[in-house]
This record gives sequence, structure tokens and C-alpha cells, in this order.
Amino acid sequence: MSQLLPVLSTWAPAYLQPTHSQVGPCSPPPQACLLVNLYACILLLLAYYERKRMTWMDSISWTNVRQLPGELKWFYAVYFVITVVRAGWEVML
Repeated sequence: MSQLLPVLSTWAPAYLQPTHSQVGPCSPPPQACLLVNLYACILLLLAYYERKRMTWMDSISWTNVRQLPGELKWFYAVYFVITVVRAGWEVML
């Protein structure tokens, strides 16, 4: 992660740059965060195009995700990605 800090300082605004106290052994690698975000955005795109069929949004039973604003849809997509990918890895291992 220390190799990535100089790269982040060249393009990221100051409020997005991690401090040394934020970067630790428990921090997820930035590549994982990027992949989760990409996968969540793909899920949102697929749910938009398949809005007349059942999608992952309909599998969340405690709320109607389709009626939520975009930011909350993204949040639920990230939650869905993390739980599905984690469960998939547990099954494969």
C-alpha cells in the first residue's frame, strides 16, 4: 500500500487521500474496492435493462429496492455483491 500512496497523491483530491493511520493491515486493497464498485454498477445496469423481469433487486425481501433513490440502490448493490461473492468463495473452498 505504501507504493500506492505516491500515485494517489498525484490525482486524488486531498480529502480522498488516505492518511497513514487509515492504511493498515485490515484495510481492503484498492483493487478489491474497485472491483466491488464495478460489479455493483454492472448489477445496477442489468437490473435497469431487465426491469420487467425478476432481478437481484427483487431478492432483497426487507425493502423495495426499485423504489429507492440511486444512491441507496448502489448501496444495496454493493451489499449484494459482498454477500454473494463471499458466499461463493465459501462454497468453492
